[in-house]
Amino acid sequence: MSLMVLRFGLEGCQRVPQYPTREPLDGGFGSAAVTLGSDECPGVSFTATPAEARIAETVRVVAVATSANPDATLTYAWTATKGYFLEPSMAETTYVCPGRLNAGPQTITASVSDGNCVTTRKATVLCVALADGGGPATVGPPPEVDAGANCTNADPTTCEGSACNDCTDMHCNTLAAASAQDTVPDTGCDIFLTDAEAARCQRLYACMRVSGCVQNSDPTRCWCGSVDPYECETGMTPPSGPCAREFSDAAGSTDATVINDRLTDSAYPLGGALNLAACRSVSCSRLSDPPNPVCAL
Repeated sequence: MSLMVLRFGLEGCQRVPQYPTREPLDGGFGSAAVTLGSDECPGVSFTATPAEARIAETVRVVAVATSANPDATLTYAWTATKGYFLEPSMAETTYVCPGRLNAGPQTITASVSDGNCVTTRKATVLCVALADGGGPATVGPPPEVDAGANCTNADPTTCEGSACNDCTDMHCNTLAAASAQDTVPDTGCDIFLTDAEAARCQRLYACMRVSGCVQNSDPTRCWCGSVDPYECETGMTPPSGPCAREFSDAAGSTDATVINDRLTDSAYPLGGALNLAACRSVSCSRLSDPPNPVCAL
């Protein structure tokens, strides 16, 4: 796929001062970056990788902002002409290209506010249609998923009730269990340091729980669906599972071989979610032998 340099445009701060700008440069890896700064409005660095993606595939966007006021709280808002963002109020998020009916250049807009001044940035990315005319006609945000019974903090991995949580900590290498045993945790979504990583892990786990796609402690069907696992894992055939999009987002890649390599790697949200799903299915679910359905998975 050819690479494209993003075209950034600054709409400006509401106070309308003149800002120094720097022309966007192609870093040689399909990414682009541009930086602006001022004495009053937030200084912003904005990147998008890759600069070109196929329909329904993802682009990682990152806005890094600073304020002259050390007490200011910076807030972020992302919008696009077509397609959508998985976490539109986070500094780092994922943009999903629209379907084939809206293929072509898309304008991404990022707004950063320090409470007094808003800096608005724009970039154009290219969402490429498939050569054979295939792919989904339209693409929309995933449906909201129930966070689980007895949930008060919107975390689908930890709020299914004390019986589920106790069983998980007893049988799985969670943060709580590892802390008690002085080991390194590899299971669950609370092992990640950033809210963005934890959210991607939680979203994947919630999808697997709601879809009921884990079979015999194996979550592969949640990703591959009816596609032969070998063809799915090697990228020969696109995945058709109910959580394929969440797998890609949690792995940080749309490359099937990369996703396959990270399935149980707890350095990525994908590994944290899958390790939790597999462990709970073995010990704390209706799939356990004997069944122990304290968790909803």
